[in-house]
Amino acid sequence: MNAEAERFSAGSLEVEWRADGETLRVSWKGRLDQVSADSAHRCIEGALAGARSVCVDCEQLTMISSLGIRVVILLHKHAKSRGGTLSLISLQPAVRDVLEFSGINRLLGLAGPAAASGR
Repeated sequence: MNAEAERFSAGSLEVEWRADGETLRVSWKGRLDQVSADSAHRCIEGALAGARSVCVDCEQLTMISSLGIRVVILLHKHAKSRGGTLSLISLQPAVRDVLEFSGINRLLGLAGPAAASGR
């Protein structure tokens, strides 16, 4: 059974998440930056406990900082430790560029712009 979506606002970021079987579905809207990154991760920690994989919809994510990248890495490590995966879908070009520049796209298995965009 799918759970109701939960919501949290952290500075310039709105976070929505819900359990979907063994997958935690997360949506980020706004900026994942030094103001919002720590709170964004803490607000979904409880839901992560029951999740094997994490799928993050980044369609409305407009910016990601180095602290935002840290959140992505923590989500990746969580999923990998449980034999699951982290998927980032619908990446905006500016966010995709930051992930490619930092090399995180290789860690996540995002081969290039087409794969990273989720389209």
